[in-house]
Amino acid sequence: MAARFGSMRTVLGAREYGEILSRNEYGKVVEIRSVDKARVVYRDLLNAFRPRSGQARTALGGVEYVKILRELRLNPKARLNPDQAARVFDRMQEELRHDP
Repeated sequence: MAARFGSMRTVLGAREYGEILSRNEYGKVVEIRSVDKARVVYRDLLNAFRPRSGQARTALGGVEYVKILRELRLNPKARLNPDQAARVFDRMQEELRHDP
């Protein structure tokens, strides 16, 4: 659980991540004692992440997106789990920063 929350913190940034935890009445992840409540908070984190990922994918373009998937040894036709999506997003951001 900590790794998944950590990857969302990385892609969303500390401020937005903290805001989402606060909206759910938590200051830190370690305060979440229930698996069900952790799922609710994680779903909120994913909902904040999805638009960012979609925007990065659009800005990058389909060909470059597939190239990144293949570099990470992911199948372009497969549905990504949240950890894979975070890795792909980090790689897309890296490409977009280096794009002139």
